[in-house]
Amino acid sequence: TWMNKNWGLGPFVFRALDDTSVAEATNISELVREIGHVPGDVLVKHVKDGDLSRWLRMRADFKVAQQLEELDVEQLHSERVRDAVLHALRIKRPSKMIKVEPFSTKEWERNSLFKIGEGS
Repeated sequence: TWMNKNWGLGPFVFRALDDTSVAEATNISELVREIGHVPGDVLVKHVKDGDLSRWLRMRADFKVAQQLEELDVEQLHSERVRDAVLHALRIKRPSKMIKVEPFSTKEWERNSLFKIGEGS
């Protein structure tokens, strides 16, 4: 949809120059994997047009998005662009690993929940 494409919502769709879909990623791990496989000209197009940085900003990866916007893709061979993007995603990205534990009624303490404000 228009919002997915222009605002960076939904999955990231890698599109060839003729607008055909080449690959798709729904999260950062998939994005990294697909970046390793998409044709160089497709990747360069998405970096140059700001598509990758827009998608990353919508996922609060502002630092990586900024790094991609600062890449001078005109001066780099497509494989160097790929290396720079992968480096930014793998190395420069702060760790945001949060483990969500499954709810267990055995471990739940009735007094462990509390009320914040009115109506909750």
